[in-house]
Amino acid sequence: MAEKTEKKAVPEVKKPEEKEPAKAEKKPEEKEPAKAEKKPEKKPEAKEKAGKKPEKPEKPARIYTVSFKLSKVPRSQRASKAIHILRESLLRQTKAKDIVLDSSINREIWSHGMQKPPRSVKVAVSEQDDMLVAKIAK
Repeated sequence: MAEKTEKKAVPEVKKPEEKEPAKAEKKPEEKEPAKAEKKPEKKPEAKEKAGKKPEKPEKPARIYTVSFKLSKVPRSQRASKAIHILRESLLRQTKAKDIVLDSSINREIWSHGMQKPPRSVKVAVSEQDDMLVAKIAK
């Protein structure tokens, strides 16, 4: 019951030769000097200015002092409540939709632990990349 498998020879398919366009025979060296002569050279300063967007004058950071009244808040929630109060008051004062609090603010509020955040914090608010960023004022 042994069957022999016969391998059939597959005829090779000839690929048609690709024809090159007749225009490719012209020398590209002749075209380059003609193009270079026609275009006037641009100043390098103009290219740099064209690539950059016009910068808006930076506004100086505004400093806000926010005080926290946390005496009636449970001790275990005081630091997190202080963050919420800070964010709400900055949004109210700056009339913005959203504000980003820097990690320095978080470190300052949590510096004495969860139960004893500072009574007030001075914060500098500045605009960076179309958003408001709040940092600890120095």
